[in-house]
Amino acid sequence: MDLYLLIRYFACKTTPQEENQVRAWLLGDRDGSRADLFREVHMMFEGMVLYTEEAKLLSARVPERSMARPFWKRAGIAVLRAAAVAALAVGAAFWGKQAEIDRLASEYETISVPAGERMDIVLADGTHLWMNSGTEVEVPVVFSRKSRDIRVNEGEVFLEVAKDDEKPFFVRTWAGNVKVLGTRFEVTSDPGNNEFTASLVRGSVEVSSAADPSQSRILVPGEIARYRNGRLIVEKIGDISTVGCWNEGVIDVSSMPFDELMRKFEKAYNVNIEILRDSLPVVTYTRGKIRVADGIEHAMSVLRLASDFEYEYDIETATVYVR
Repeated sequence: MDLYLLIRYFACKTTPQEENQVRAWLLGDRDGSRADLFREVHMMFEGMVLYTEEAKLLSARVPERSMARPFWKRAGIAVLRAAAVAALAVGAAFWGKQAEIDRLASEYETISVPAGERMDIVLADGTHLWMNSGTEVEVPVVFSRKSRDIRVNEGEVFLEVAKDDEKPFFVRTWAGNVKVLGTRFEVTSDPGNNEFTASLVRGSVEVSSAADPSQSRILVPGEIARYRNGRLIVEKIGDISTVGCWNEGVIDVSSMPFDELMRKFEKAYNVNIEILRDSLPVVTYTRGKIRVADGIEHAMSVLRLASDFEYEYDIETATVYVR
């Protein structure tokens, strides 16, 4: 990063494009080195500003006769003034740095994963996020001084959270929030279909309702919290290996309602699926996985073996019709 660009950023003399460049640079901080450089340059900038202003004030207020004072007195006064300027610079730089961190922590960048693709990123604190097709996540430009917050607006995210006892990690969704200190878990958010789940693989998390924080449960590994009829319900996970299996390019079809499974197919294969029948097909698989790389027609053919539906696939419009 160009240090001159950072100085102009602190002086509020950058263009919107340059501001976005600085934020993107901070967002890509994998080991904290960029955040350290950001703070150092900001402290240097505050010290430069304060030193310049203090020098102007001193030159304007010191009368001519002060120059007739003995050298040691003038030197002592100069040392005291220099110390005062340094103290002011350090103090103001500290508070300025905190204010800048708070400001950036309130600004979020949106990450959207297109249908048919997956993405993984590492946040500045070392937390790893794997995002499934059709997922939208918001992350702050920098984490705040007290906590680490991200928002999952829609989709599936598997997280491996870096441990930090002093700054808990929060995943916020439309229906529920997950608080964690260090663990591996999955969050699914689908506000359009009133779906929210949090599945714990390792560690410990606290899941609470966004509408009613008094609804709060602490999960242990192998448990899943669901949002159902306005309540949080905790259940055992039948097969823990299915949690986050989409990150390996497979879709778990175990005892999943047909309409929910079709929504997963739409995102994974980047197709539209229209169900042209009055009742939903029932898939009799109690457990099983389908590999995404084999294509939508293979997936539908496999399901048809364990159900009572027929389908047609229009390649030109990328639409699957279920009858």
